[in-house]
Amino acid sequence: NYTGINVADWQIDPELVKKFKEKHKLLGKKVIFYGGRISGLKGKDQMDQMFSKVKKEIPEAVLLISGGPEIGWLSGDDLKAAYASADLVVVPSVCFDSFPRSNLEAMACKKPVIATCYGGSPEIVQDGVTGFIVNPFDIELMAAKTIDLLKNPEKARQFGEAGYERIRKQF
Repeated sequence: NYTGINVADWQIDPELVKKFKEKHKLLGKKVIFYGGRISGLKGKDQMDQMFSKVKKEIPEAVLLISGGPEIGWLSGDDLKAAYASADLVVVPSVCFDSFPRSNLEAMACKKPVIATCYGGSPEIVQDGVTGFIVNPFDIELMAAKTIDLLKNPEKARQFGEAGYERIRKQF
């Protein structure tokens, strides 16, 4: 059995999302959300390398990070608004991350996920259906999949909808 999530808990007032985007200067940007804690095991270095490649191709791309010990954490409505503001979510753990909750939260918010091939992510994210499963050490591939979803918003939307349905029915 898996950990579940109540998708209703992840719905948010569009006005709160608008305020969050204004506060964090996200309007008109392509937002990549990194929902894990800032650490090497969670793929922070791979995320940074990937983002620099994406930024060259898509200058309006921004990386939104949920937080860490030095900067505090997004929580509650701010966390929901961060997911709602994102074009996609990346979960690049390089460790055996048994069942990253970020995958569930992203899918409950109808966001496509680019997730690690390590640990439990492949049990949640369906490659080519709800997002992509990648080896986080393959920076080129992770960047290419991110660029693909940012340049193809309809595909990203379809992946997000499929993820939402999967979470609603399976988790």
